[in-house]
Amino acid sequence: MLTALVIVTALVVDLGIVRHARRSNQSVADLSALAAGQALGADPAPDGRAGCVDALGYLKSNLTGAPSGLTVPCNSLPASCSLATSPVTINDGGTGGDWAVEITFPVSDAMILDSSVAAGDSLRLDDGIPCERLRVTVERTTDSLFAGIMGRSTFNVSADAVVRQVQASDRRVPSLWLLDPYGC
Repeated sequence: MLTALVIVTALVVDLGIVRHARRSNQSVADLSALAAGQALGADPAPDGRAGCVDALGYLKSNLTGAPSGLTVPCNSLPASCSLATSPVTINDGGTGGDWAVEITFPVSDAMILDSSVAAGDSLRLDDGIPCERLRVTVERTTDSLFAGIMGRSTFNVSADAVVRQVQASDRRVPSLWLLDPYGC
C-alpha cells in the first residue's frame, strides 16, 4: 500500500509541475501577444512584422531561462496583408534552448475556431479579419521529477494567444478576451 501511495504522490507532483508550466506559458504567450498589439493597430494597415518584433522583444526580456540568442525571422512575415494573404508561421529554429517560439500572421478564422462557440454567434463578431490578428505560441521543455521512472524525463508544455488590435473606440474590450473565449 505504501508503494501505491508513493506512486500516486509522484504522479500528483509531476502533474502539478506540468500545470504550473502551462499557466506560466499562457501568461508569457498572452503578454507577448499584447506587446504585438500596438503594431497591429497601426495606420494605414496592420504591421505583422513590427508586431513580431515587439512580441519577440517582450519574450527576450521576460522568458526565464531563454538564451539571449533567441531569434525569430520577423522579416519572413508578409510585408502587406489582404484577404487573399495566406497565414505564415515562423519559429525560432531552435535558438530558444528549452523554449520554442512560433509567431503567425495573419491568423485565419480556422486557427481561432472554438467548437464551443457557433460560427455566427455574436461572440465571434468582434474577431475582425485575419490581417488584424497575430498569434504567439510558446512551448517549453520541462523536467519531470518522477516520470523518469517510467521512461519520461521531460514534458513539452505549450500555450498560444491571439491578439487583435484596433484603433480606440467607445467599446474597450480586451483583445485576448475577444479571441480566446475558451476558459474565461
